[in-house]
Amino acid sequence: MVKEIFKSALNIYMLNLPNYFIITLMMIISYIFLFKVTFIGGEFIRPFFLYGIFNVIFNFNSKVEIQTLLSPFADKDIAFKLLIYSFFNITVTTVGFILLLLPGVYFQIATIFVLPILVLEKDTTIYLAFIKSIKIFNSNLKLLLIILFLLALLNIFTAFPYGILSIFTIPYSICVIAAAYQKISDFKKVEIIY
Repeated sequence: MVKEIFKSALNIYMLNLPNYFIITLMMIISYIFLFKVTFIGGEFIRPFFLYGIFNVIFNFNSKVEIQTLLSPFADKDIAFKLLIYSFFNITVTTVGFILLLLPGVYFQIATIFVLPILVLEKDTTIYLAFIKSIKIFNSNLKLLLIILFLLALLNIFTAFPYGILSIFTIPYSICVIAAAYQKISDFKKVEIIY
């Protein structure tokens, strides 16, 4: 299944490569600028760009304009959700790192599907998206750990020299996460009991 996910992600990636390149460049520049202004400012802006990429992946089958990737900035409801998502994510991850390193790391990787869930299930709450992502992660732990390990290796090796190749591997990694979510949700329907 890992091979299928990476192959599917490559097809998604190649479909909109120029737009992914532009949006990733914009994300990196804004992240660096906001990181210089305030320590966590970049963490509040990054989900907007990621949401835009997931939006393109899940809702379009052909080439799209750059405005589609920037749509979260224009929609007040989505922007508000993304700001809440960022605040909640930063707070819980920080507490997890303060308590011990492992809870923070676990929370950060177990919630990789929150943004895809928010894109696909527009009416869901932030809290429910976090819960669903954690449940999906826990029920597919082995597969997702292998995928995340391979993505980590890919991104580590492309970070040299000077992180230049990351401009290509970051959007590919997002496409892999989207492909994994699609494959898992097609394979198993996740029932959430609250």
